[in-house]
Amino acid sequence: MSSWLLVVALCLGAFSCRTESPEPTTPPDLLQSTWTIDTSVFVTYYTFVSGANGAVILSGAADNNTGSINRGSNFSITFHLPYIPAHGSYVLDCSDESASSACMEVSYQGISYRPKTMSSTAYLKADSTHQRAKITLLPTWFYSTLLTGDSVSVAGTFYQP
Repeated sequence: MSSWLLVVALCLGAFSCRTESPEPTTPPDLLQSTWTIDTSVFVTYYTFVSGANGAVILSGAADNNTGSINRGSNFSITFHLPYIPAHGSYVLDCSDESASSACMEVSYQGISYRPKTMSSTAYLKADSTHQRAKITLLPTWFYSTLLTGDSVSVAGTFYQP
């Protein structure tokens, strides 16, 4: 009986001295963009495309609920810079091609939406995490490019690949 108690005491002592390891951080290659359109939530693994007129992030979207690629819902962000910025705020205005603005378009269920031009007070905020650009959009109304009166609320965090 006493040897059994000794074994239990040793085991309890060994487990009580164990230190917790720090919570792992997400490796940079696993950063994923998470964004919403109205009540639909998407997680995106995206492609970076650079052009002479700016830097563009284009994406297909994976629906959180199914995990399958949803080609009818995607986003595009254009910065009028030769790179994806890692700091600053950029007004959403697709008619302005200055370095202080950006253009963003989303497609949802096959319909394209943009923020209103000239009346936009919406901004994209750029900073970085894990040495990658992180672009944040607070909830903003986007309007259909084809259907008058059709609008969606868009928000998200988008990461440079």
